[in-house]
Amino acid sequence: MAVISAPPFAMRAEKHVLTLEKEKIELVDDLSSLLLLKASLHLSDSGTALFILPPKFLFDRNERRVIQNLNRFGSWIHAVFHLPNGTFSRFAQIMGLLFVVKKQEREKVFVGEISSDINQQKVTLRNLHSHKAGKSPQLGALVDLKNFYSFTRLVHEYEVDEISKTMGVSPISISDISVEINLPKHKADE
Repeated sequence: MAVISAPPFAMRAEKHVLTLEKEKIELVDDLSSLLLLKASLHLSDSGTALFILPPKFLFDRNERRVIQNLNRFGSWIHAVFHLPNGTFSRFAQIMGLLFVVKKQEREKVFVGEISSDINQQKVTLRNLHSHKAGKSPQLGALVDLKNFYSFTRLVHEYEVDEISKTMGVSPISISDISVEINLPKHKADE
């Protein structure tokens, strides 16, 4: 069974109670996220659900959000595809994410970008099917969902790592630099 859905974006959060093994679980999330969970409950063991959701689905990791509870209901995110600005309409600067959800447990999530470039599409799909990282995040990366909050952030982290390798330096976080700058210097003789 396959489920394909593109629910409305920017709906306000709703409370929904589901029962799992006689335990009531209260979820508070927007309609699109709740629909993803409800649809995934109807998947067969070999089924796949494809959902287009807003990027905010990844941001809020509150314990009552769908993203934090999906695995409890026997469904796992297998892949996340970035849909860049203009995907829905060249005049609408709306980004989205295409989520691939299945019943089989998956440790690492495949992340890539949907592109209008046919060659990039072929390479990305090949990497998805073989569950391996590509040469760039756009062509596929394997990530731990707990640490994945946005595709843009993933691309920037990759670029920083590549520049660091090229320059032979290690990346340093801005918070470490600001602490170093702002800490008072102690005199050597004190």
